[in-house]
This record gives sequence, C-alpha cells and structure tokens, in this order.
Amino acid sequence: MVRLLSAALAVVLTGLGLAIPSACAQSAWPARPIRLVVTFAPGGSNDIASRLLAPGLSERLGQPVIIENRAGAGGAVGVEAVAKSAPDGYTLVVGPSGALTINSILMKLPYDPVKDLAPVSMFCINPIVMVAHPSVGAQTIRELIARAKADGNKPLAFGTSGNGTAMHLAGELLKQTTGLPLEHIGYKGSAPAVNDLVGGQIPLGILDLATTKPLIASGKLKVIGVASAARSPTAPEIPTLAETGVPGYDVKSWFGIMAPAGTSAEVVGRLNAAIVAELGVAAVREKLLAAGLEPAPGTALAFEEMLRSELARWGQVIKTAGIKLQ
Repeated sequence: MVRLLSAALAVVLTGLGLAIPSACAQSAWPARPIRLVVTFAPGGSNDIASRLLAPGLSERLGQPVIIENRAGAGGAVGVEAVAKSAPDGYTLVVGPSGALTINSILMKLPYDPVKDLAPVSMFCINPIVMVAHPSVGAQTIRELIARAKADGNKPLAFGTSGNGTAMHLAGELLKQTTGLPLEHIGYKGSAPAVNDLVGGQIPLGILDLATTKPLIASGKLKVIGVASAARSPTAPEIPTLAETGVPGYDVKSWFGIMAPAGTSAEVVGRLNAAIVAELGVAAVREKLLAAGLEPAPGTALAFEEMLRSELARWGQVIKTAGIKLQ
C-alpha cells in the first residue's frame, strides 16, 4: 500500500511540474555550506587569495563558502583533515605546493596527495625571485655565474623560508643546472631570511616576490631574476633567470584546490567551473595581482597532470641533492 501511495504521489508531483526528491543526493548539491580549508594562519598569501575567492564562489554555488584556517606542519595538517573527510563536496582544501609534492617526498605523511585527494583546480602562483644584497657585484644570473667562477667557486650562501621549501629546491635545481656554488641556509620563515639579507649577513636569497618586491623597489635588495619561465604579471619589469642565463629554468610556488578522493566527477566539475569563472572576473584578478599572486585556474585534469609532473621532478632533485629534513 505504501509503495502504491508513493508511486501515485510521484505521478501527481510530476504532472504538476514539481521536483521529486531524489535518492541521488549529488543532484541536489550543494545543499549546505562548503568549508574551504586554508592550510596557514590568517594573513598569509593563500589565506588572502581564498578570502578574495570565497564571496563570488558562494554566489555561483548558492551556498556560503566558509574559510577555515588549519595551520601546521607546512600545510600538512589542513591537507590531512580534508583527505580524511567525507567525499561529498562540502570540504575542500587550498593545498600549497610543499604539502602536496615536496613534503610527501621528504617525509612520511598521513596522506598520499595522489591517492587520497581529488584535484579540482589550480588556484594561484606565488612567484619566486632570486635577490641579492646591493653589494653583490652582479646584475644577472649570467654575471653571477661568471663572478663565482672568477672567485674560484667559493660557496655562495642563499637564504630561504625553510629547508625543503619550493625556494630551497629552486636553489638546488639552479645549482645542479648551472654549477653555481650555492650553499643553502634555511630560516624559519621569509621574514628572518629577508632581515639577514638586507643586513648583509648573507649575499643571496631565493624568496617569494610578494615579500621582496617593496625592498627591491626601495633599493634595499637587488633583483637577479624571477624563477618562472615567463615574467610575472605582478612585476613584468623583472627579467626571468631563464632569459638572462639559464634557458629552460622554471620554478613556481603555487597552491591549488583539492577535494577528498572519491568526490564525484559531477561535483568536481561544478566546483571547477565556478572557480575558473570567478578567477576570470577582472576585479578578482586585479586584487590577486595587487597582492603579488598570479591567478592560474585550469581543468581538474591539467592540475592532476601538473601534480604528478611536479612529484617526479622534485623527487629527482631531492635525490640528487641528498636533501633531508632536519
């Protein structure tokens, strides 16, 4: 009797053009707020970018997108929380390149970035730049290499925000590619590295452009070049290391948006479309660029391919350099 009444109700509702509640919850997604987990404390680059993205994403999806900061272990704490969440499209993470590639090679993590997460879209690139104390007698990477050879290849210290970071590996790749006698000094963050560089305690730094750009403009630091293959739209006047002496050199620090593995292709597709559309809005792009970040949306498949490529690339660099976290 119950089945007959249910069937009759379905016929009536269909005849009236009303929606029938479906056992397939995915068709009703999203039906509640979405959590966007940011893996660093408020005020960082990925936090700033996420808060610029969230309002428009909320409008496009018809549900609030709530930022949740879960800092710790270079981003691994937040990534792990999402990797272990239900694959229902309601919990996402803004994962940094370190926690999704480098850290998974250097240490044992409680998640596998390939098996436990589903790529949704690349988000932003945080450009890396090589800078020097003004006393360093070189304007380009080509000149720096030549001067190092003339000085008998004495070690040149370069500071970064930490051991095992994208900046550290950028220096190791440069060393392997050019033979430049670089010696890494890892600091606990960009700020102390910048302080020692400005103070002349170290001659070189490989750091993020957003942090160093004001110091370059004021003359307190000298820029050698941007690490990416193309000039950064946030500072197009700065040449790349590739065009000034190291052809093919290309290193970026980035973060992308991921969901738990098993999230349906339909939900990933809708999320991707909303993110790509929002990052295409001129006002959003302008605000990101003003913060020193390059919007970099793309398909979920392109992000997955890039992730696998980065894992293979940095695995080889780490093996060759013998890098181990201390």
